[in-house]
Amino acid sequence: MEPEEEIILERRTSTREVMGVICIIQNDRVYVDDILIEDTDDWLAQDDDGNLWYFGEIASNYDDEGNFEDNEGSWESGVDDALAGYWLPANPIVGQKYYQEWYEDEAEDQAEVIAIGETVTIEIGTYENCIVTKDFTLLEPDEYELKYYAPGIGLIKEEKYEDEELTEIVELIEIIEK
Repeated sequence: MEPEEEIILERRTSTREVMGVICIIQNDRVYVDDILIEDTDDWLAQDDDGNLWYFGEIASNYDDEGNFEDNEGSWESGVDDALAGYWLPANPIVGQKYYQEWYEDEAEDQAEVIAIGETVTIEIGTYENCIVTKDFTLLEPDEYELKYYAPGIGLIKEEKYEDEELTEIVELIEIIEK
């Protein structure tokens, strides 16, 4: 039986200043069979044009028994020549390519807008006017992800590929209003 993965995204009430920019903190916790394997705070800010910027993250990684391993994948814009990138552009156009993050040899994620105005159906509903991106890094050339974003919600579906073969699908299953 496949292990069950659960991802919980939560916007923190606290903020973090990175390179003089006040960023919101989005916490991303990943559980496999109810065991925490990753706990990450992403630092995001929106500019006056509506672009959503990604300024870095602190990642805590755990083994399959829940024991802390390391902070691999952590980076901060402005430190060691790392640069912020778009999390998502405000007015995407098909074919648009952009860096999501740049920390040489550590975090070089890129994306390409491959569709706009898409209708996407997942278990909890149908969403219109969605944006689809292909996310990739030259550090792992045989892997990429297709990500589906719904207006007013954000990421609702993710398809992971390795060697052009679909290996995993992750879908939003619940929205909790606080």
